[in-house]
Parts: sequence; C-alpha cells; structure tokens
Amino acid sequence: MLDPCADSAQLLYPCVLFSKQRFCLSKKRNDKKVLMPVGDCMEGYEVIVPFQALESLGVIVDVICSGTKKGNAITTAIQDFTGCQIYVEMRGHSFIIRKTFDEVDVVECQGLYITGGRVPQYIRLKQKVLEFTRRFFNHNLPVAALCHGIRVLVAAGVTESRTLTCYPALSPGVRVAGGKYKEVLPTETVND
Repeated sequence: MLDPCADSAQLLYPCVLFSKQRFCLSKKRNDKKVLMPVGDCMEGYEVIVPFQALESLGVIVDVICSGTKKGNAITTAIQDFTGCQIYVEMRGHSFIIRKTFDEVDVVECQGLYITGGRVPQYIRLKQKVLEFTRRFFNHNLPVAALCHGIRVLVAAGVTESRTLTCYPALSPGVRVAGGKYKEVLPTETVND
C-alpha cells in the first residue's frame, strides 16, 4: 500500500502546501486541525471556500473570532472590481464561529490559515493573534495567508528575509518589514 505522505508522485489524497511542509489529508475525518482566525468584513470566498475544502478532506477547522461567542455569526464581504481603481465591498454571507479565542488550544492545531479582506487590519492588533502566529512560525508549522492576510504576518514580525506575495497595494509594507515581495498571477502562490 502506498503511503500518501511518502512521495508527491505517489499521493493517494490531496496535499495542501503551507510553508515548506506538506499537510497530508485523507478523505475521512482525521486528527489534523487548522486554526482560522476570522472577523467581520473578511473576504467571503477567501474564507468559505478553503473552510469547506479543508472540512471535505477531513480536517477540523477551528474558526475563532475575538469578541464573538461560539455559535454566533459574523458577516463576510464580497469584493469586486467594478471599474474603479480599487475593489468595492458588498455585504456577503453569514459565517458561524466555532470557538472563542479562550477555548482554542493552539498546540492542538497543525496549521494556520489567515484570510484576506479587511479583517487582518484589526486582528493584527490582538496580541493573542500575534503570539499564535509566531508560534506557528517558530515551530515550522504550516501557515497560509491570503491577500491582506499578510498584514498579520508583518505585525507578528515573521516576514524578514522571506519571499511573500499579497494584494499589490500592500507590497510596500512587506518590503519595509524586511520581506521580499513577489508579484504573481491571482492563480499562483508563493511558498517560502
């Protein structure tokens, strides 16, 4: 029998790449857990699609939001380019919070996913978010940050000497924080 994590040419199940570590998944529920800090006005598709994809692969996703109780909903935003120089935001969907900040045990999580939208500009002000972001980097655990999610990495001080991508308007912040910005197509990622 092939080991799904042994060699990328022999993969039986999809793997998600975060950092330089392979995060192997199976089709049934397993002990893999990803932490997903969220908040109002996060980009809807950047949180809902990865959440559903990870869950469908058996990964437990601990969705947390500062100041919001477990079971309550927050509102996403749908961002669209409507001919303006920058995107506009429209009300999106409701998204249910799974745990409070105090209930989550970061040590149990093997990955961190930071969504884009406006939420990173205020969750980066939460000391606990910065602490667990640093923990994931210090333990060489997988981290994914989309679009504006880079703001959390910059605030946590983990971008120095790393090659990163983000929403292009945020690239000066990456450079000031000692990171190397790489421009890529919207369908591409940077893995450092």
